[in-house]
Amino acid sequence: MQCPAGSPSRATLLTGRTTMQHGVADQVTEATPAPASFNNETLLSDLLSVRGYNCGYAGLWDLSDYRKPGYGFDFTYTVGPGVTYRDPNVSRNGAETSEKGYVTELITKAGV
Repeated sequence: MQCPAGSPSRATLLTGRTTMQHGVADQVTEATPAPASFNNETLLSDLLSVRGYNCGYAGLWDLSDYRKPGYGFDFTYTVGPGVTYRDPNVSRNGAETSEKGYVTELITKAGV
C-alpha cells in the first residue's frame, strides 16, 4: 500500500493501480467523494466474478455508497462512516440493520 488513509489504500489493493492512476488520493467521505472516474475502474472482484467466482466483501467500505458497493460482489457486509465498535449499524447485501456485538467479531463472522 502506498497511502496511510484507508480509501486510497483499498482502491490500490482492489484495482492494482496507483493513487495517481485511480484518482482516490484521500479518505472518501460524503463531503469528499471519490472522483467520478473511479466508477469506471475495474476491480479484482469484477474480473473474478465474470469468471465464475463468488465474490464477497466484509468490512469498512469507503469507496462509494457502503450499502451497495457493486463491483461484482455477490455478498456484502459493510459498515458505514462513523461506525461504533459495539452494536453497529451494518448493511448486509444492501439492507441496513443494527446488530448486537463487537464490530470486528461481526465482520469476521460475516466473512466466513
